[in-house]
Amino acid sequence: AFGEVPRNVAHLWTTYTVQSGPAQGLKLGGGASYNGREPYLYAAGAPLYIKAWETFDLMAAYDLKVGGRKVTLQVNAQNIFDRRFYTDIQEAGFPASAPYSAVTALYGAPRTILGSIKVVL
Repeated sequence: AFGEVPRNVAHLWTTYTVQSGPAQGLKLGGGASYNGREPYLYAAGAPLYIKAWETFDLMAAYDLKVGGRKVTLQVNAQNIFDRRFYTDIQEAGFPASAPYSAVTALYGAPRTILGSIKVVL
């Protein structure tokens, strides 16, 4: 039996914050995620694999003072190359009298851009 988990998974993320000068308070970051091929069970018992995939993310944030309070403006971009990939595949076999099966494949999130504002009270 397969554990239905990939053997190899890796995540790397880094950020840089400008410490002085006119861009002080600016933070830039980026990262990558890798998910190795992942086994899933096939109704006939033969293993099949979800293809390995990788995604890349970026972020930018800026800290400033508004009315004496710290405010952070941030934008995150996930899956920036809009990579199409599966995160899971499930197969359910019907009774042996009917040689059919149902397959459900779940896609990973497409390119997503999120903005946020944080105010420290």
